[in-house]
Amino acid sequence: MSLAVVRLIGDRGMAMRTRLRVGLALFLAATFLGSVCAQDKESPDAIRARELAETIEKLRNAGRTAQTQQPAEQLIELRTKLLGPDHPETLMARSWLASSYAAQRRYAEAEKLHTEVMEARARVLGKEHPDTLAAMVNVAGILNDRRRHEEADKLYRQAVDALRRTVGNDHEMTAAALNNLAFNLKDMGRFDEAARYYREALDVRRRLLGDEHIDTAATAQNLAMIYRHQERYAEAEPLLRQSLAAMEKAAGPKHPLTAGRLHALGGVLYYMGRFSEAEPLLRRAVAIRREVVGPNDPNTMISVNLLALVLHGQARDAEAEPLFREVVEAHRQIYGENHLYTATARENLGMSVHGQARFAEAEQLFRLAVTDTRKARGDVHVETAHVLVHLGTALDPQRKFVEAEACYREALAIYQKLAPQAEGDRAWCLDALGMCLCRQGRSQDGLPMLKEAASLARRSLGAGHVNAVMFGDHLLQALILLGRHEEAEELGEELARAFESSRLRVSDAGLARAGAMSRESPLLLLPVCKALRGDGTGAYQRLEQGLARGLLEEFVAERLGQLNQEERQRLQELRARLQDNERRIAELQARREPTDREQQGLARAFQQRQELQDGLESLLVEQSLKEVLALERIQEGLPERAVLVAWLDVEPPHGGSGGEHHAVIVRKTGQPIWVRLPGTGPNGEWTAEDIGLAARLRAEVSDPKRDRAAWPRELIGKLYAQRLAPLEPHVKDAKHLIVLPSAKLAGLPVEVLTDRWTVSYAPSGTMLARLRRSAPRGDPKRGRTLLAVGDPAFGQSASPKDASLPALPGTRYEVEAIAPLFERSELLLGERASKEELRKLAPEMQRFDVLHLATHGLINPRQALASSIALSGSPEGVGRLTALEMRKDWRLDADLVVLSACSSGLGQWTTGEGYLGFSQVLLSAGARSLIVSQWPVSDAATSLLMVRFYENWLTARQEPGARRLTKAEALRDAKDWLRNLSRQEVEARIAKLPETARGLKLEAAGAPARTDASEKPFADPYYWSAFILIGDPD
Repeated sequence: MSLAVVRLIGDRGMAMRTRLRVGLALFLAATFLGSVCAQDKESPDAIRARELAETIEKLRNAGRTAQTQQPAEQLIELRTKLLGPDHPETLMARSWLASSYAAQRRYAEAEKLHTEVMEARARVLGKEHPDTLAAMVNVAGILNDRRRHEEADKLYRQAVDALRRTVGNDHEMTAAALNNLAFNLKDMGRFDEAARYYREALDVRRRLLGDEHIDTAATAQNLAMIYRHQERYAEAEPLLRQSLAAMEKAAGPKHPLTAGRLHALGGVLYYMGRFSEAEPLLRRAVAIRREVVGPNDPNTMISVNLLALVLHGQARDAEAEPLFREVVEAHRQIYGENHLYTATARENLGMSVHGQARFAEAEQLFRLAVTDTRKARGDVHVETAHVLVHLGTALDPQRKFVEAEACYREALAIYQKLAPQAEGDRAWCLDALGMCLCRQGRSQDGLPMLKEAASLARRSLGAGHVNAVMFGDHLLQALILLGRHEEAEELGEELARAFESSRLRVSDAGLARAGAMSRESPLLLLPVCKALRGDGTGAYQRLEQGLARGLLEEFVAERLGQLNQEERQRLQELRARLQDNERRIAELQARREPTDREQQGLARAFQQRQELQDGLESLLVEQSLKEVLALERIQEGLPERAVLVAWLDVEPPHGGSGGEHHAVIVRKTGQPIWVRLPGTGPNGEWTAEDIGLAARLRAEVSDPKRDRAAWPRELIGKLYAQRLAPLEPHVKDAKHLIVLPSAKLAGLPVEVLTDRWTVSYAPSGTMLARLRRSAPRGDPKRGRTLLAVGDPAFGQSASPKDASLPALPGTRYEVEAIAPLFERSELLLGERASKEELRKLAPEMQRFDVLHLATHGLINPRQALASSIALSGSPEGVGRLTALEMRKDWRLDADLVVLSACSSGLGQWTTGEGYLGFSQVLLSAGARSLIVSQWPVSDAATSLLMVRFYENWLTARQEPGARRLTKAEALRDAKDWLRNLSRQEVEARIAKLPETARGLKLEAAGAPARTDASEKPFADPYYWSAFILIGDPD
């Protein structure tokens, strides 16, 4: 994905364009409105004509020109009757009707009528009368709409030359004609020439009308759009902000023209990678356009498309996809199945599908887009190149490398021929081609392309742009795998600084940043470089900066932004200087024909503006990084005889053998220890089997239908030898492993591999230290108050998805069994296990020390905060409480939250954050530790495990001198106990359950039944290992 090249559908036809193009007619209309036939002004027909003219004017001013057809037709009939067919006011009415046709995209009818008006005015008033020239501009505008740009250019120039002779250069009509001439030149791709005419028009309008006039604002926006096409985003932004402010003041905050300005500014911010600023602007634009011009209007779809692109840029593809589908369907209805706009809509939809790893589906969408774009634009066109690159990105992950490479090379040739100045486009294509070559094992061929792509992106987009970071990340990976570690470390340090700025731009919320930037983080590659070069401490500190940053920022959200006096003074000074700088830029941009000195001053002003913005970003980065603890502080927070462990893998892009594979160990004292993990290939190289080993084991262990007699013992032994055996010399005295997020082991509990250590998990060393510091140490009243939810009544759901949710009688047993272990408990069972009951308790959640939620988990791997737990609902359906709702409503002070539900520890995988979902939400809300599951779990096994865990944790041992178990120890003991229970013991326990809980199923759904009484039904890791402890282990 490249944010700098995706297309804004219909960008050439924003709402302001029609308004501007008929600006001459509107200007002339002002002289006619009060003069409807003086001799007949009291007649009913004259009064009705005046009323119709006022209605038309109101509709046009409201951006609803398409709705003026009927009143315009009536007005033509009345004025023809009162004044005759060739009277100027009759011709004005006919011009209004033509504009209505144009707004409805009935261009042939509009052209015919505008031409008739132009010819009539030439006969009656003369060929160079201002009215005639106004009609000429309108005809040229329709030719532009019909893509007959050369004809339009000829008419526009004829009109401009005549207006210069008749009304002069410094006249609003001349400025309007220059504006529209430039608009057509922009559509012809003649950007430099268009910019020159826009600047002249802007200069005239500023002097005649002032900066805040609606027409001045429109021309400022048009000039900004030229700068955007030229990738001169820094110059475009102040013009667009000026245009938006003027339009909001002149037309109001909910006018369609205001929506157009919001859309334009949002588009430039999108191209600059500043998604967090773009999103609210575009949501406003969409809301205005849906309400005022209609939900299916083409301009509405333009803004919907751009909003979806911003979501795609934030890796929120599951949210973007329905918006893109809406655009595709609307464009099919408006333009037809094979229109260019429909093709572009399909291309953008393909990007969101690709972002969800549905590559074959994306390929089909891109192929359709390629076919239709070639038909509309030809083989050698920039837009054809764009969609070819996208097709290549869908073929690549399907290992269709030959075809993908051909797509990239064809696109690159087009860019080099037609758009050598569009460095962002070339960078995107070069990066894709370079990665494709690397995936084919041709890294030496791909490296120069990756280097050029990274350099172009830094130069054209800025080092902190998300694309520049992503392309640099690809280059960094290639350098590491080629053994060029010194060069890689130098690049990695540059990227780490740029990454910090980039992640601040994509979103204003920590967890949203984590999702958006997970694919572009150099902070999980740089540690490997530093470790290979012998800097173990520096390597770990960089790793720590890359772990759980989104969660950390949510966790300390109230502290972020609370600057000290020196920092506040620095912030105020930067903002004041930036305001002065913006004023200076506006003054210099207003020059009609700037001198060399003024042009140099403008260049300096833009450079100063960038330096000031960098200063502001640096201040925010400093605040964010201050929350990441130093190694010594992290070590202070470690429990006795506990060690932190993480695994880092830099895999070959071709998916074959090789790569760099390391582990890091952090003990209570001393320097971090980095261990290079050997593979089973020659000279310790990793084979493809080595690389896929963890994924194979997880698939085996988590499969509920696997024959439990067929243990994956061989896989377990191999993975232990790969991941843990090399660490044994460094952890021989440890009793407790605390595992940090490690991509290759995601979703696979380390406990499956060994029972030698107590194992728990932490989002990062920093978060572990902070969670332990926030816990009340030695509190004898821990676990005194419980809130427990279980056995929801799901009702007769109309939804097939909800209808598949079975009842959970074991959760009632679970909740009723643990409640007596607490001093006080609030139980929500059956119908009371509802979203409404939890909503009522939300204001007082902080009084509960433990929350235990036993129900179904409904995990969304694409939208982290859309994951939910199933609760009692209405008789017709299931209640769902989402992670997003928890984040919004819950404030906790809980020692422990248990999500006794299927897959509750999963969600949207993000590098550095782990699975994004319930865990981050609950920890940031105030939970100090969590117990969550890694796959769908057995109702019977889970109920027995949970009861045993609470008994271990909350009940003091009877042995002399025995201490109460920590949470991590209690969970380990419960797992050992469950795996060793005989079938006879299990059945005896189930037989003692209350009648309401007798529905427990001993076997997992679909598993082969077994009847041996001495057999241990829960010995398989599927039953006992799914639940893990995250956070404070004590």
